[in-house]
Amino acid sequence: GDRFPLSVRAAKARLRFHIVQRDFAAAAGLATQFLQKEEWKDDHDLQLLAATAFASRNEFDKARDILTGILRVNPANISAYRQLAAIQLRSNQPAAGILSLQQALQLNPSDLAVAFELGAACLNHGNTEQATSVYRSILNSIPEDNRTAAAAAIRKNARLGVARSLMATALKDRPAEDRMKLLTDAIETLKMLSEPSAGNSPDLAALVLQARILQEMGDNAKALETCQKCLELDPKYIPALYTKVFLQYENRAYDDAIKTLIADIIPARRN
Repeated sequence: GDRFPLSVRAAKARLRFHIVQRDFAAAAGLATQFLQKEEWKDDHDLQLLAATAFASRNEFDKARDILTGILRVNPANISAYRQLAAIQLRSNQPAAGILSLQQALQLNPSDLAVAFELGAACLNHGNTEQATSVYRSILNSIPEDNRTAAAAAIRKNARLGVARSLMATALKDRPAEDRMKLLTDAIETLKMLSEPSAGNSPDLAALVLQARILQEMGDNAKALETCQKCLELDPKYIPALYTKVFLQYENRAYDDAIKTLIADIIPARRN
């Protein structure tokens, strides 16, 4: 045997180090070595790190086998469900990935990190109505009288999620009346972010999203005005600049679009 045998704690520290350093080849090699040790086979934290190492090298089958093994023994392991969902989503298995996140959220409905992951997975894979529901639930879980910075950040991201998912739903094949209602609801959702309040400046991401929604509503003039409001706050905000160029091009203001591209976007990207 080894003169100075490695403890499982030290083994996990070595794995974490290589994962953080993005040396995934070394991490996967260590994971293979460590998983062969009989006395460590039931250490789920070590197995989760090994699954991360394998998944980082796109060795999804190995990672999936580890995670499903953990869940057979401990079906309440939220971390295993989250990692399994990430692998399923990356492997083009959105339904399975969403189900894994739903199972994780059922285990701890107050876990907002899982809720945001579920909302993003639903939105990115076309389940836009479900995404809206998830983001609304997050928003409703944080009282408006909670003025902490953390609560404000959660409310902001949840509002952005609601607005994005409403817009995505509207862009599906919908009757014109339903489409306009969804887009109007999205604008209303963003109001608290896109208008100055209590000394706070409007949120840049909310302004750009509002401009894109206004564009979909056919109000390009108001969309450009909203873009300009965003650029007055930050003249180098790339999403606003690209949205402005697109609107100028759509309005056939080709010279203005080229000017924005050359005078604003290219220098902003260089910086």
